[in-house]
Amino acid sequence: MFKKVFFVFLSLLLLVGVFSSVLVGSVSAQETTPEPDSFEMFWPLVAGKTMGDSLYFLKTFKEELRGAIVFGANPKANYEVLLATKRVLEAEKLAKEGKMDMSKKTIEAALSKLNSASGNIDKAKSTGSAVDPLEMSDRLTNLVTFSKWLSGKYSDVSDLLLQVEGKASSLLAKL
Repeated sequence: MFKKVFFVFLSLLLLVGVFSSVLVGSVSAQETTPEPDSFEMFWPLVAGKTMGDSLYFLKTFKEELRGAIVFGANPKANYEVLLATKRVLEAEKLAKEGKMDMSKKTIEAALSKLNSASGNIDKAKSTGSAVDPLEMSDRLTNLVTFSKWLSGKYSDVSDLLLQVEGKASSLLAKL
């Protein structure tokens, strides 16, 4: 008899503990918004080599070479958005390392790629080519969210990151 009462009491105690932790967890999750995670948002893209690394020039050379063999305004715009996203991820890594000057230059490179993508989207529309927004729109949406969050975290580069956010938003509107 004692074992049954003890078992019922222990079971009730565990149930109350589980439900209270679930309720507390759901309340705290509603109160705070999680920080964006660049790995989850942009997977499989990662920063990799960054400005200042010994082989960074090879990375950018390979990207420029690949970009030269991409034909068509729409595919070029998509590739340039991809490169801009890579530059923002590199800028985040550099900012985490405290290399703000290199982070600024990297964000400026991202802005340059976004401007080029904008021109290619305009060119595609003017020639009557259909702009395929599927792949680009997800990346741009994440870029808007991430650059806005990143600008609040790193004040030294916040102006440039807000420009990235604005440019990515305007590209989304064009799609």
